[in-house]
Amino acid sequence: MRFLSTLRAGCGILALLSTLPGCASWPSEDFPVIDWVKMVVAPGKLTVCTHLPFAPFEAVIDGRTVGFDVDLVRLLAADVGLELDVVDTEWTQITSGAALRTRRCDLAMGAITITAERRERMTMTAPYLDATQVLLVGSASPYRSLADLSGRSIGVEAGSTGEAFAVGAKRFGLEVIPFSTLTEQLTALRAGLVEAVINDNTVLYGIVHRSTDIRLAGEFNTGERYAFGAATDGAGPQLAHHLDVVLTAARSDGRFGAIHRKWFGTSPS
Repeated sequence: MRFLSTLRAGCGILALLSTLPGCASWPSEDFPVIDWVKMVVAPGKLTVCTHLPFAPFEAVIDGRTVGFDVDLVRLLAADVGLELDVVDTEWTQITSGAALRTRRCDLAMGAITITAERRERMTMTAPYLDATQVLLVGSASPYRSLADLSGRSIGVEAGSTGEAFAVGAKRFGLEVIPFSTLTEQLTALRAGLVEAVINDNTVLYGIVHRSTDIRLAGEFNTGERYAFGAATDGAGPQLAHHLDVVLTAARSDGRFGAIHRKWFGTSPS
């Protein structure tokens, strides 16, 4: 299979960058060659859990699940000779690691911010994208900061780092209202059910660009970094390791940049 040559090439790159200790000695006792066809949860498939929709990372268009994350994990699926199968899953099942522990999926994706708690619940890959939180309000809204929203309602996505940020901003006395999806957040904002919403800049910038009824009111330097998740036991750690190697090779040969331009319109910084 092609993944043997990709892994060896990727490990050479990683050894130079020193981003994945131990990669240069692959295969090893920690990371032996694995027959993924036998190790994955569904025969012949790389099953990946995500929470739809969260465009441009994952969304259903014309009946197909597509997006930035989808194209990245498709590189791994192709490399190990498996068919990609994306499963819509509750976000809390992903961030808690439950979907991985119960072997509902092999990998988890969805612009998952790396946190200490999530590292305990799943094996996380190396970061692949930076992010921060931003504040959106209606285009005619007078609010321009969290201070302006003191005591007022703000919509967040349940289980997200945006929710954690809003809850942590106690000095503003915000009424934090959780929603299951980004779509529900935006619907509530447009319907006047909340005064503002907080979510990741990576998705909200595009929405603001395409909309005339909402605007950006603030950005917060939360220093977040995204990763993919795998189980903490079984083949999970090695699967995360393989994905790191494949993505590093994709950065080197230009595939990562092409995928980034496809979904964000810009080259990765």
